[in-house]
Amino acid sequence: MYSDSHSAINFTKKLFSILQLDTTFTAVNVWLWRRILHPDTGVSGGPEIDFGLQTENTLVLGEAKWLSKVGKMQGKKQDKDQIDLRIEFIDKYGRIIWPSINEYVIMGLSLDKSIMTEKYSTSIKLLDLSWDEICGIELHPKYESIQRYLKWKKSYSGASNHL
Repeated sequence: MYSDSHSAINFTKKLFSILQLDTTFTAVNVWLWRRILHPDTGVSGGPEIDFGLQTENTLVLGEAKWLSKVGKMQGKKQDKDQIDLRIEFIDKYGRIIWPSINEYVIMGLSLDKSIMTEKYSTSIKLLDLSWDEICGIELHPKYESIQRYLKWKKSYSGASNHL
């Protein structure tokens, strides 16, 4: 997020290549922990997006998990989960807020690529990536630090018991 634009573009192009997304862009906006409009009520302060990537053509909304699962009992009636809310947000507001975007993606990031399930029925791309895969992208400006941190976190967080 705080890297120079050249580094952010190169990292995102490699990530998009892994995810089989469009890699023809000249700018990228990366953000962490932003709230979106709540799809049930339309008010601000809705679901928190863990990370986002936006290029001229593509918007990725990311949900990151370490040892936890996708939150359930979400929404006004508590009948949805975190991914349902992101799908509904894009369906209701995505094309209005970002009319130039032609590819909307919700990306799950977890230890075992288990966020996206077959229960979701949508035209939005739903993609899973593991922490090993994203931290293994050598083009990240802090690649070596991230590798050390990932190894440490796996060793001391109980992650090895969940794989």
